[in-house]
Amino acid sequence: MGFQSIVHGRIIIEAKHDEAREIILNLGNDEWMLRSEMFGLGISVRSYYEDPVILFGATYKQIEYHWREFILKFENILKQLDFDTAKIQLETEIHGTYNFFWKSKKVESINIEFEEKDKILN
Repeated sequence: MGFQSIVHGRIIIEAKHDEAREIILNLGNDEWMLRSEMFGLGISVRSYYEDPVILFGATYKQIEYHWREFILKFENILKQLDFDTAKIQLETEIHGTYNFFWKSKKVESINIEFEEKDKILN
């Protein structure tokens, strides 16, 4: 006997959507924590506004006791993706609900010129 945990979330893909789909599909379904079948990869033809979203979700028996391992495996997937942000919600029957958020460390080279009156610092 145990308690159910629900994990669900999303990954906003910055670019290379086809490559991201391949990475997810190559996870396979042998691993019990993160399996290809738990991810919704969407459609292959672009029909989204800006960036594609990969959704995922699964139920587990008390995953919170293996949460460190889950996060490490999830972050390993993120390292392979060209993502902007990722979010996970962990819902547990005993310990409550927790939200986790990642932002890509990729630095974009955007040069924005401000008028003198709009600058914050002199």
